[in-house]
Amino acid sequence: MLSLPYEPGLPYEPGLPYEPGLPYEPGLPHVPATTAARPPGARRHAGAARHAGTRAPRAASVTRVKGAAQW
Repeated sequence: MLSLPYEPGLPYEPGLPYEPGLPYEPGLPHVPATTAARPPGARRHAGAARHAGTRAPRAASVTRVKGAAQW
């Protein structure tokens, strides 16, 4: 295989030095940025933990009060 200098628009050729702007850096596993940012099983965002269990209770207690108030 010929060893030509890298030209923009061509796929990455193994053996050539890494140049900024390439989608793949030699020596690193090629993982899309969206997958690498959040590993599998992780929460969606850091703020989700703050709101865990802080939702308002269901309106079931309100219906019980209404039912008890009937004569």
